[in-house]
Amino acid sequence: MSADNIKDINDDVKPGEARKKWVEKIYSPKKHETIQKTEAVPAKKPDKEAMKVLRKTRKELIKKASALVKEQKESLKAIKAQLEQGAKTVPEVSEAAGMPADQVLWFMSAMKKYGEIIEAGKDGSFYRYALAGGGSEK
Repeated sequence: MSADNIKDINDDVKPGEARKKWVEKIYSPKKHETIQKTEAVPAKKPDKEAMKVLRKTRKELIKKASALVKEQKESLKAIKAQLEQGAKTVPEVSEAAGMPADQVLWFMSAMKKYGEIIEAGKDGSFYRYALAGGGSEK
């Protein structure tokens, strides 16, 4: 196979359609020659109509994701508000914030992982947690 046998697909591509943007080199050890193979990739500027359709089809998904993010921020705010009052255990935060204990544990685990809260001793079989900045972080 020689480079002459590979058809350049850019010859058939109309403006605005996918264009070839990269070349993959294939080495042929038998002939000791390099053959260039090209592939089509999407054009840089997406079609406006295609973008409108994409936004319309993903509208509900975006609404759900936005609502979830808002709910998570409110949950974190409620947990931080409880911890600003002093070190508390997961069940204490859960009861005071009016949230399920498993959800509070999940958020507090993430907060501990990212250094927002620290362990502040043990109360029976539960650890007490406090804000990492001494309670003044927001």
